[in-house]
Amino acid sequence: MLMQFRSAKKVRTTVYISDPLEPGEDALTIMDVLGDDRDIAEEAEQRQEREQVGAAFRRSLHGRDKEVIDMRYGFDGKHPQTQQAVAAALGISRSYVSRIEKKALEKLRREIDQENT
Repeated sequence: MLMQFRSAKKVRTTVYISDPLEPGEDALTIMDVLGDDRDIAEEAEQRQEREQVGAAFRRSLHGRDKEVIDMRYGFDGKHPQTQQAVAAALGISRSYVSRIEKKALEKLRREIDQENT
């Protein structure tokens, strides 16, 4: 496959994953060789959405709201925790964690909706 990339690079500057590896009607494409069924456009959209949520998280939440959402959903590569684990770590009740989480998520939702309009 590397040989294909190198030879294609000499001929033209852009290589697409849908390009055939060899001439012919039923030739394998680079996508076939990679053997991945993921939709690249969908992945890019999901990455963009994660970045948008992360930016809204950093911009709009502060204090305990930010701490609870960070612990619950594992921002910055942390592992998500249960409401019970968050409650124990913060020394508050699980129901209070639930109320904080609900309020903070609504605030994030509003922030993201404002960005998208």
